[in-house]
Amino acid sequence: MKELIQNLIEGYRLESEEFMYNDSTFILAHYPELQKSDFFLFQFGKVSMFRQKVDGNLKKFEYELNSMIGTLRSDKLLEYKSRYIEKNLSLIIVAENDEGTEDINWMLKSEENYYQSRKYILTYSQGELEVLNDKIKEIDKTLVLSLTELVSLNSDKLKNFSDEPWFNLLTRIFTKIPFLNYHVTDGEKRVLEDIDKSIFSKLDELNLIGVYNSILEHDMGADINDLVELITKED
Repeated sequence: MKELIQNLIEGYRLESEEFMYNDSTFILAHYPELQKSDFFLFQFGKVSMFRQKVDGNLKKFEYELNSMIGTLRSDKLLEYKSRYIEKNLSLIIVAENDEGTEDINWMLKSEENYYQSRKYILTYSQGELEVLNDKIKEIDKTLVLSLTELVSLNSDKLKNFSDEPWFNLLTRIFTKIPFLNYHVTDGEKRVLEDIDKSIFSKLDELNLIGVYNSILEHDMGADINDLVELITKED
């Protein structure tokens, strides 16, 4: 997953640096100085590692994250203070779910805590990632266009995406990595517009426009299970 994210960072021409802190790997990505001030801090680990540190407790997890961000801003990220990193930082926890079906709501709920930074929790399994990587290789385009084309080609899975683990991961990648929706080149924009039309056409064909509108009104930072429940109710 780290390699995929590094490729996305490069594809968006973001500057980045990788470093270690408290036995965890981090990547800080940001736009060149004269462009946008947004900063994206990725922390990589496993669900079991995060659980062990805080005993699977939401309040402890929130405190741990906020304390860590405060320390990093005054230490390793101090050079970005003049660019107002304290107001423009997003933390993305990229965690391999090595616990199977164990409850991880204690992690996901931390997205609602905006103190110190915006927070996103991107979980995945090795199985999901392997299948997604195989499908990406089948499409000979840039990584971002490969991902968006996979959404278009598999739009029929929007109704039951929870039954397709790799597609579930694909949707999480788009909702949990903020800069994916920030900008595209003119050529990419035309392709994305075609994909957008294709998705809307498929949604209309499947009578899912109502579901789509409900999703837009829903907090996409919430637990993915809540989103599945929402879709089920709309069915």
